[in-house]
Amino acid sequence: MGYFPFFMDIGGKKGVIVGGGKVAARKVEKLAAFGPCLTVVAPRIEACMRAQEKLFRHDAAASLCFCQREFKTEDLDGADFVIAATDDASINGRVSEYCMAEHIPVNVVDDRGKCSFLFPALVREGSLTVGISTDGKSPLAASFLRKKISDNLPGGIGEIIDYMGQIRPYVMNLKVEESARKEILGKLFLQCLEKGRGIHMDKVRIGTRGSKLALKQAAMVQAALREAFGFLETEIVVIHTKGDKIQDKPLSEIGEKGVFASELERALQEGEIDLAVHSAKDLPMVLAEGMSIEAVLPRGNVRDVLVTPKGGRLPFPMGCQPEAAVPFGADKDGAEAAELFVIGSGSRRRQQQACRLWENVTCENIRGNIDTRLRKLIDGHDGKTAGEGMKYHGIILAGAGLDRLDITSGQDGRFDFYPLSPEEFLPAACQGIIAVETLRDSAVAALCRGITDAETALCFSVEREALLALSADCSEAAAAWCRRETERLTLDVMYAGKRARLTCAVQLDAGLKMARQAAELVKEKEQF
Repeated sequence: MGYFPFFMDIGGKKGVIVGGGKVAARKVEKLAAFGPCLTVVAPRIEACMRAQEKLFRHDAAASLCFCQREFKTEDLDGADFVIAATDDASINGRVSEYCMAEHIPVNVVDDRGKCSFLFPALVREGSLTVGISTDGKSPLAASFLRKKISDNLPGGIGEIIDYMGQIRPYVMNLKVEESARKEILGKLFLQCLEKGRGIHMDKVRIGTRGSKLALKQAAMVQAALREAFGFLETEIVVIHTKGDKIQDKPLSEIGEKGVFASELERALQEGEIDLAVHSAKDLPMVLAEGMSIEAVLPRGNVRDVLVTPKGGRLPFPMGCQPEAAVPFGADKDGAEAAELFVIGSGSRRRQQQACRLWENVTCENIRGNIDTRLRKLIDGHDGKTAGEGMKYHGIILAGAGLDRLDITSGQDGRFDFYPLSPEEFLPAACQGIIAVETLRDSAVAALCRGITDAETALCFSVEREALLALSADCSEAAAAWCRRETERLTLDVMYAGKRARLTCAVQLDAGLKMARQAAELVKEKEQF
């Protein structure tokens, strides 16, 4: 029969050590780190035993006191455990007999037959404790194995375990599947082992573009990580992208897919940042090697918004009514608009839909962040793209960006804002979604899964699958909009002037199949 290796909390527990010599002192030394309240009973307390007092001074709940006299059985009353370590077999026997009768755990040094528990060989590193027992048959073997284990422990293992203890409550509180929680903890542990320490001293570097909107979205990811993982330190790192630098060409003419994402991916690959924050609609269909989207935040406003100068004209609608009281196709006094209505947009999707839905509309390229585009609308021309004096009567912007920057129709009294119906004016695939990209299978990737929104992630995957099936990307005149309606998913897809709508069960596999089917339908249809 062997001895089961129970691990018990002896902090504050009463322990009695019978014996005051070197053997007893070694037992006290091993017990001290676990915070018991020990009483040593012996007619002689040797200096090596008294030296153990210093081990207890740091812990107010632990104590070591001495009773320098002969042992009495009354010394064992109320004890939680007892160790007999005298050189007198008869005294050790009395201690064992009494403890056995009173059901007090007892260890008699070098006499396995009189023990109810064994004192293991210990490896102790921070919160790590390894107990080694040979059932008392070979203390030498136990000592050999203890040294072997101690010499081969990973560097910094004590700090790593303490760090894992700090983060575990946060991870266990995440509203994700148990398998996801295990994966997060596993990835973090492996990264700590690689670094040789807890990674709490590192900052998670959040890469982003430098526009106001991009910085706002990065701050939203930062806040989500802090809320989920209070132990994390984070910082935002600005990466300047090709799409930001080139402002005199439409995105479709820059000659590179994912112009806003490529530099962020490079920064990830080269270790400048730990994660990249994207407007999901700007992502290329194929990510850089080794990269993956590991989190999406809850979806924001999916609509496009027509913005005009305050009191300005509106285009004449053909089936696309904004959710506004002002009728389209007229000045504010009701007079019909006969001349062309110029819309500023660099998006082929927006240009195509605007020209299809509204009469007397022409589209001109406009680039820049939201503030820049609003300024160009007010200034009345974009000298580099539309020609000197070319006026924009309106521009089309994503509603999510306007919402996140808290831009409203009352801003300086300069603008009117007309949200467009997404059923008629289809949004870009993944519009309104903030996506987080990381190195695949990294610890940060595992953390990011803890902040992802499940329903948004489902729609994100379905819309991306539709574009993939169409061999389209974010720079083309394509649209995909997936949403949950009661217990069904509904998907609208548009490409090359063709549209399709399908529904399916609220399941990822069903949604991906639906996306591929919608793409095939679009390919078969004639242009609308």
